[in-house]
Amino acid sequence: KAQAQIELMFRQINEAHEAIYIINGDMIIQSWNHGAELLYGYNKDEAIGKKSTELLDTHLTSAEYQSAYKTITESGYWSGEVHRKTKSGDEIIVYSSLTAIRDAAGIVGAYVSVSYDITENRKLAEKVNFLAAIEEQSNDAIISLDLDNYLLSWNKGAEKVFGYKKEEMLGFAYKQRKTGFDLSGEEMEKNMSELQKNGTVTAELKFTRKNGTVFFALLSGNLIYDKNGKIKAKVYFIRDISRRKNLEEQLRQVNADLEKKVEE
Repeated sequence: KAQAQIELMFRQINEAHEAIYIINGDMIIQSWNHGAELLYGYNKDEAIGKKSTELLDTHLTSAEYQSAYKTITESGYWSGEVHRKTKSGDEIIVYSSLTAIRDAAGIVGAYVSVSYDITENRKLAEKVNFLAAIEEQSNDAIISLDLDNYLLSWNKGAEKVFGYKKEEMLGFAYKQRKTGFDLSGEEMEKNMSELQKNGTVTAELKFTRKNGTVFFALLSGNLIYDKNGKIKAKVYFIRDISRRKNLEEQLRQVNADLEKKVEE
């Protein structure tokens, strides 16, 4: 029965999707499951007997190794993100854990490492963070509302353009706050209806800042859909075009004066 249990446990470990291998105190690989073969590209014969840090080219400094072993010694467990290289030379990011295996006397005889690939997740997270940084640092106001027109996001550009801090805006319906939307009256309502109908809208509107000054802005809006194709939110991009409008007005006035002089 004991032999059967050992064989069953071995099959379960060997067939696990996660990369599982056992190392001794000198970091020499003692066992190597099928998941490790798939993740790292080395078969069992190529891995067993090799030093894990050299085979996988783990990019941890001596200080990081010492910190990890200190944690394992004290708590018996360590986990973290590790950069490694596969047999083909590809660099991957894995979330790895290392568990100390102690004998009856409490002495550590080996370590079990369990790892899984998070490379794509990390790349996706970096893209999301990059896009979020672009949005947050943009000089244009970028705001989003839910389907009940409650504000979901308010970037730094919106703080600059309107003069309201994020803390003053989030969680309120746009008509409850002096964003300038409520002061645009029927025009803003018409544009919001057009957005809901067509999925996009572009318009030039007047808005009012927190300090009461009025400015012209170019507004463009888009609907945000979830993976099932249902409308999830509305996002607006608002660019202050007051300077352009002032120049246009000056040009119009100059042309009018010129035409008058020509007539005279």
